[in-house]
Amino acid sequence: MNVDKIFDRTFDLVKVRMGLDVKEHELISGNIANIGTPNYVGKKLSFQETLEKMINEPSSTLRTTNKKHFLTGIGGPEEDQFVINETGEVDIDKELSQLTENSVHYKALVTILTKKFNLLKLAMTEGGK
Repeated sequence: MNVDKIFDRTFDLVKVRMGLDVKEHELISGNIANIGTPNYVGKKLSFQETLEKMINEPSSTLRTTNKKHFLTGIGGPEEDQFVINETGEVDIDKELSQLTENSVHYKALVTILTKKFNLLKLAMTEGGK
């Protein structure tokens, strides 16, 4: 059975975007944590530049040690693929707003994955009837 047909491109795209959201959350949290630090410069993930870098540069693939391992296509972003820009002085209101927006986006991706897995579960349980 070819698992590539089960795990379509949606899984790959959601996996990559979730990795970007996690990194953005780390950066925003770091900005908030360092708001009182003298000479601290805020950081922000450049989604567009990171995505272009991921598309244009070949990424390493996972090594499989067993023929039963799933190969699901493109991997998530690696640490050196992120493009991070300095934003200057940290504005707490702006950071909290971005943190909320990022959390909502991440939860939407989790919902998409949950629905995809529920469809797979339905296909497996109802398909045998």
